[in-house]
Amino acid sequence: EDRSVDRAVDRVDAEKAHANGETGGDNTDGEGGADIAIIDTGIDDDHPDLQANVGAGKAYVKCKGPTCTYSWSDDNDHGTHCAGIADAVDNGEGVVGVSTDATLHAVKVLDRDGAGSFSDVAAGIEYTADQGWDVGSLSLGASSGSQTVKDACQYAADRGVLLVAAAGNGGPCTDCVGYPAAYSTVMAISSTDRDDSLSSFS
Repeated sequence: EDRSVDRAVDRVDAEKAHANGETGGDNTDGEGGADIAIIDTGIDDDHPDLQANVGAGKAYVKCKGPTCTYSWSDDNDHGTHCAGIADAVDNGEGVVGVSTDATLHAVKVLDRDGAGSFSDVAAGIEYTADQGWDVGSLSLGASSGSQTVKDACQYAADRGVLLVAAAGNGGPCTDCVGYPAAYSTVMAISSTDRDDSLSSFS
């Protein structure tokens, strides 16, 4: 097995899609390629695995510190990590993403501590929908919901955005999927172990 193919990429058979030319780029679907919003702490626009794929960004919480090229730059690294899973380029180094040629958009709604407000998360979801982007990735969550976020998720879903969100890290438990993952307009994603069973914390 190719060392650069991450277990998760292999688990969802993304490498088979790559081999068939389905990489999320402009030349694969005739529709201008896929646009993925990472609704999180921002994205490191200088990262060698991401730089070629980073497009427009938006900040609801401004980046702080010496690493801030843009207001939506990542001052925490969580968003950058998530962006790499979604769309790291296939450049012979580091990891390879589930897609490799899609356009990544940083929608910064969380601060350098990874904290944020429901209103900023909702605004980021609505902004993603208004741009006509394809996917909104939310590796964030709360134990209780928010009508504002729920309405934003409905707004995005009605406009064709695939919203994916973390089920949560508060396990083991039953019937405890976090928000916004628990909404019917959002796909909840859990963590699995190497043997494909649910991770102990998920």
